[in-house]
Amino acid sequence: MDYRAFAYIRRWTGEDNSEPYGYFCYEKDDSIIQMVAYPVDPATVGQYVGMPDKNRTKIFDGDLLKYTRGEDDAPYRVFWDNFSWYIQCENRMPDRLSGSQPEDWEIIGNIYDNPELLEATK
Repeated sequence: MDYRAFAYIRRWTGEDNSEPYGYFCYEKDDSIIQMVAYPVDPATVGQYVGMPDKNRTKIFDGDLLKYTRGEDDAPYRVFWDNFSWYIQCENRMPDRLSGSQPEDWEIIGNIYDNPELLEATK
């Protein structure tokens, strides 16, 4: 199972220092039991959906996709709900991602690094 996480963010503690508030761990090597931990913002941890985009880049929870088979340039957000992966464009009902083909989608960003892509559609 593949996961991805973003920027380690420190939160203000009310003093002149800050503290980490999340760690992302994985096994570094299948042949050696070794855990490696990186400090991350827990809200940004996203799971691989099991399908790449048209460029064979893995799609993760929180990615923003562009539909490649039409004129629609609006970003679609990837998310998990009710035991399935979904995509949703602003002001539309969500659709299951499982009915799509990889060549239908291209990753154009994610909700953490590119929130302006979502703002542009409002």
